[in-house]
Amino acid sequence: MVEDITIRHTVIKSIENRRIVIPNSVISREAILNSTLTDPRVMFNLEVVMVYETDIQKVLDIMKEEAQKHPSFLDTRSEIDKANGVLPIVAKVVALEDNGVRCRAYVWAKDNDTAFDMKCDLFKILKDRFDQEGLSISHAQRLMGFTDPQ
Repeated sequence: MVEDITIRHTVIKSIENRRIVIPNSVISREAILNSTLTDPRVMFNLEVVMVYETDIQKVLDIMKEEAQKHPSFLDTRSEIDKANGVLPIVAKVVALEDNGVRCRAYVWAKDNDTAFDMKCDLFKILKDRFDQEGLSISHAQRLMGFTDPQ
């Protein structure tokens, strides 16, 4: 939110309640991204990395199911989308990493604050649900450079 405009600079208040001072010379020559200028809705990425032995389709299904059940979930589909079978949440494998399979669900919320709270809730919900289902979240493994003294 723009808080103040002077001859030399513009002050913007961020969602974290921080002040960002931007020289007007920068504003006049560069594009400024404002994702919520006309529409406060936001899509956020919900990501987990699962061990390779995990049933990944089950993980993707659980991510979609739990996100849709959340009371703050926002279904952005039009009636035409719904009639054409467009899913309310898309979940995909987005990377194969050294320590596991990165899964991502694309979830909509009414605004940034709601998205943050929802994401935090969903991480806890997913952790509990994966534990119940016997699905293992990956963790980074670090190998130290120790050598055998023999």
